[in-house]
Amino acid sequence: MKGRRSDRSVVLGTAVRCRHGAPVVVICAPVKDGVPFPTTFWLTCPHLVHRCAVLESQGAVPELRSVLEENETAWRAYNALHGKIRLALLAPRPAAILRTRRRS
Repeated sequence: MKGRRSDRSVVLGTAVRCRHGAPVVVICAPVKDGVPFPTTFWLTCPHLVHRCAVLESQGAVPELRSVLEENETAWRAYNALHGKIRLALLAPRPAAILRTRRRS
């Protein structure tokens, strides 16, 4: 993700601030211009972005995927919670439409 910049037009608010008051994580809208926006929480702290990049370069993403695939219950719970969070971030009308069309 090196060099990627957050899209300010989808930022709904700040989830976490550092002790100096700067945003560490922002919450993003799940839809932009009628198209799903994939990122729910965007890490904005340069120090933590660097730390995550190091972990990712050391194989943390495949390792996490492997752990979750070994525990289907945890994987399903993770995905269900993520879906609920994204639905909660939608305006009422789009959320109602998606709730009627989503798979269980």
